[in-house]
Amino acid sequence: MASSRKKERFLCGVVEGFYGRPWTTEQRLDLFSRMSRWTMNSYLYAPKDDDKHRASWRELYTLEEADELSQLIRDASSRGVDFIYAISPGLDITFSKNSEVALLKRKLDQVTSLGCKSFAILFDDIDCDMCPADAKVFPSFAHAQVTITNDVYSHLGHPEVFLFCPTEYCASRAVPSVKDSQYLKHLGEELHPTIDVMWTGPKVISKKIPISSIDDLSRVLQRPPVIWDNLHANDYDQRRLFLGPYVGRSVSLLPRLNGVLTNPNCEYGANYVALHTLAQWSRCAYALSKRPSPTRQAMQLEVEGSTDSDTSVDRDPVKDWGTPPTSAGPAPLDFESELEELHPYKPTQALEVALKEWMLEFRVSRRKPEHYNPAKDLVSVTKAVDGDQSHQGGPIAGDIDSIDVRRNLSHVLDEPELDLDEGTATPISADPFSMEDLRLLVDYFYLPHQHGKKAMHILEEFCWLKENAPGYEVLKANGKLQIRKGENRDSGGGESAKVPGAERDGMRSDGEVSEGGMDEEMTPLEVSHWCERAQRFHDSCEGVDQMCSRLTAVPNRPLLYDIYQYMLDAKETTMLLDSYIAWLEAGGSERDPDHEPHVPKGGITAEMQHAMYNLCDCVPIYNLDTPF
Repeated sequence: MASSRKKERFLCGVVEGFYGRPWTTEQRLDLFSRMSRWTMNSYLYAPKDDDKHRASWRELYTLEEADELSQLIRDASSRGVDFIYAISPGLDITFSKNSEVALLKRKLDQVTSLGCKSFAILFDDIDCDMCPADAKVFPSFAHAQVTITNDVYSHLGHPEVFLFCPTEYCASRAVPSVKDSQYLKHLGEELHPTIDVMWTGPKVISKKIPISSIDDLSRVLQRPPVIWDNLHANDYDQRRLFLGPYVGRSVSLLPRLNGVLTNPNCEYGANYVALHTLAQWSRCAYALSKRPSPTRQAMQLEVEGSTDSDTSVDRDPVKDWGTPPTSAGPAPLDFESELEELHPYKPTQALEVALKEWMLEFRVSRRKPEHYNPAKDLVSVTKAVDGDQSHQGGPIAGDIDSIDVRRNLSHVLDEPELDLDEGTATPISADPFSMEDLRLLVDYFYLPHQHGKKAMHILEEFCWLKENAPGYEVLKANGKLQIRKGENRDSGGGESAKVPGAERDGMRSDGEVSEGGMDEEMTPLEVSHWCERAQRFHDSCEGVDQMCSRLTAVPNRPLLYDIYQYMLDAKETTMLLDSYIAWLEAGGSERDPDHEPHVPKGGITAEMQHAMYNLCDCVPIYNLDTPF
């Protein structure tokens, strides 16, 4: 039986485990440099679209590929980053076939010869049914996976770091539940006790990872898990980026885990905040776990049968993120609360720390992705992040992105070379991309379950203006509102006007929708209030347009190319909303062609999106629950 063991070395870092174009060698080298500066210690190589990692796992690397992989392993090691090579044979391996197992070992032997010392075997996102040959040998899929994993682990000489990703890798995929899953129970009982098991949380993309859920899982697996965190992953929706901070994971989780590896955006340049704030979270969690207290004795239980000889070896807490050997059991709740107060992690404040440093990256002149090693880390992730701030975002409402416009990028991609020296941070114009611009950019692409505050405000204002539109033309003369008689309306210049549609909710003069009653008339004061909010809405949309324009001028072109297409799409959708409100201001009539909304994009996907908005009385399908 496996023992419940909390390892001394906490893995903190990155898993390149997304679907889509893998990162380049230059980007990975840059990643190792950043991870070293931020004292992150682990990188898991697992790009789904690297054929020799997954689809063609049997094939050996060519000499050129092996040399490139060896370079990555050496560079990571030189920076204190553990390069963990993962292989994913589950798509088509025959577990009962000795020749298949021999090919798997041969492949990992080749990687070992390149200097790699840490490994992972992944069985995620595969068919759960065994082939007939395996079904004759193994009583279950779990038996087959555990047998081959233990065999490979022994063949490699029991490496210090060896990870296993199960097929049931989150609570929503555990059958029938985490506590009752025979698959997970078998892993806990038969998988070698020093092999770490990866877990994504309650769902594939988990909004929160409750402490109680990890306690339940650890009891089943008989070991603390390593979190494969998909909070910032965007490979399932390539219309979105996630630039918000690391949230929804209490620092009290650290004593219950053997590590956290984030699987971030496919676009390498967009991951600065995701990695930086994870490093800050780990810092706070590490400080919490190291806090001296008499009750610490209750957390330092002896591991049954432990014969490790290196538990007394001094480790560098900055490089190894080590924690004292502890049990997987929970610490006293009052002790945890006390420590979280002493070592708080505030996502909004951590975000601000990360943005100040990321801002410098935008201003560094780069023409192509290449290895970059800054002279110094201008903002340390060890900076105290105590103190509270108001919450950054609001809950997600229905996405209003069924209509957007894509413009030609040639004015950006064909821009002449900038006359700046490599590595400088000189602004290229008198009005450069600013911190406020960056905050707005992040708000537009915050997190999977949460929009940023400023972007959410624009969405909410649009919905209010659309719902409460007066329905007649408003002219402004000499700074005063004048009401022009509208088509089929009885109102005159100074009189109240009827709101078209008896189904419209009532609106009070303070701009709030009244509960219950339906006002059939709108006063000039109410019209004036609507127009004032419309003008503020136009100003907000103009700010988005200007931010996007300044973004195109940043000297760091590779970073721009990773982000700009997403921001362009969001900007054009915002401008569409802006144009629609202007159209309503002019009466919403064909007699006002200058204010007609932009032409919506074409193609079959646009038609499909339009069809979704015809369902359920135009309620966006995005409001429905997702499988994540």
